[in-house]
Amino acid sequence: MQQDISKWAYLKAFLQGTLLIMGISYLFYGTILGSVLLSPYLIWYMKSWKKQMLQKKRQVFQMQFREAIRSLSAALNVGYSVENAMREAFRDLQLLYEKEDDIMREFRYMLRQLEMNLPVETVWKEFASRTEDEEVRLFVTVFTMAKRTGGDMIGIIRSAVKQIGEKIEVKREVDTIMTAKRLEFRI
Repeated sequence: MQQDISKWAYLKAFLQGTLLIMGISYLFYGTILGSVLLSPYLIWYMKSWKKQMLQKKRQVFQMQFREAIRSLSAALNVGYSVENAMREAFRDLQLLYEKEDDIMREFRYMLRQLEMNLPVETVWKEFASRTEDEEVRLFVTVFTMAKRTGGDMIGIIRSAVKQIGEKIEVKREVDTIMTAKRLEFRI
């Protein structure tokens, strides 16, 4: 995810941080030259900005992933095999997301791996290792166990989709409350 932050975004954040420091310097010291004393805070600003950007990207990816597994679950309900369900889910995602979005790139890559006759479990495990996301790892674990045991895969995946969706919603609500409390504290 970190590599997805463009150089333009870094440059923009650097300029914003520089302008902020220069403004604070002028406000408190009456001169822009005081920004030299405050320049170490630019490093702190950039680290904070990067952490915030990665958190936003992670939240967006989790929402995209939730939609992807919902679509996968729906395709499995219709009766598609897992491989064909992934293709159908990709078609559904094309209607929702841009070509450059993270989930679209990942699904394209996974479908290419399936075309090279890699096992579905391997493809999903590699996906989980690339994304390094807890919800993805949880889903992949449930998915591979359901595939191996040959049980009610549709029911198991539907249950996993529901639990992951609820977990993401709770996390989003907590983040909203925490943001409101931080804003209240700053005021």
